[in-house]
Amino acid sequence: MDFKFTKSKDLNLKNTKIFIREKIFFFTILLASLISLLGIMILVKSKGLSILDILSLEKLALIASTMSIERYKGELNAPKLYQISQAFLYAAISLSGLIYPYLSKKFVDKLLLFLPILISIFNGIINGARAGLFIGIFMFISGVIVGKFVKGEQLKLRKILIYVFVLIFIFFFFMIFIQILRGGELKFDISPLIPKIETYSIGSICAFTIWWHNYLDVHLYLGKYSFSGIYNLLFHNREIGLFSTPVFISNEHITNVYTIFRILIEDFSLAGSLLFIGFFGFISSYIYKLSMIKINLFSIWFFLVFYSIVFWSYVVILTTYNTFLLAFMLLFIFIKMNIKIIEEK
Repeated sequence: MDFKFTKSKDLNLKNTKIFIREKIFFFTILLASLISLLGIMILVKSKGLSILDILSLEKLALIASTMSIERYKGELNAPKLYQISQAFLYAAISLSGLIYPYLSKKFVDKLLLFLPILISIFNGIINGARAGLFIGIFMFISGVIVGKFVKGEQLKLRKILIYVFVLIFIFFFFMIFIQILRGGELKFDISPLIPKIETYSIGSICAFTIWWHNYLDVHLYLGKYSFSGIYNLLFHNREIGLFSTPVFISNEHITNVYTIFRILIEDFSLAGSLLFIGFFGFISSYIYKLSMIKINLFSIWFFLVFYSIVFWSYVVILTTYNTFLLAFMLLFIFIKMNIKIIEEK
């Protein structure tokens, strides 16, 4: 059975009908979730660990600590099948956000909708990593925003405030929890974690300011950082953490994350990065104006990717990871499979 919705007159799209293929959607989410779970199991087994180890919180802390240490040393070497499986997960998360405004309020439907998010939480705990979890949340929110637009709805201020408070709670809860697991022991003294939370929250902006103050325009890398995953496939010389040199913001605040702007400036210079951002903004505005007249699957996909990149730009650009490049391609396929647009004459 398909869901059918009529566009809002305010969008000048009253003759456009959006069909969500319910059965295909549930199948897509379940399949992508199973593939991602299989990938996580492959990762755990590749480290010589038992699947049963993840059932013990203490052993889970040890696994998270081991994964975190290996990642920072550049020794993690996650299996390719795991990396591919995570692309399916993030594509499913984005699709779930897009479909969220359309689904009924049945508990089973909502549970399935949030299944990819739950798996991303599990994945973050296993890896002792926060980034993947937060990217997943931002991709889901991006999907909700685009889904509301396609449906012809607006987010009310009250709901926006609720979402913000929930997001802040989730952010701090998992920041603390995963940081505890990274230590390898279940010690709940959070006072040493406060500087790390502060650095992770706003440190990238401070780091960019310090870097820019000392920046010398001597060399252009022409995509080395914007597409470092592809660059690494070709030349096998990607730096750990993208930029290996950290910035000391203060005695307790150290980071090597500089926002999307350092990446663009390193690749294209200041003038080139401004031209790039301006051109991208022009294209986005043009596609948005076309969408106000006639929605299509490409514009839906474009804005899902656009918002995901913008929300994570305070850290890096998502195209630096091959996993997300693949996820964006899979997302377009998922949209084609699950959504049908009919223009009534």
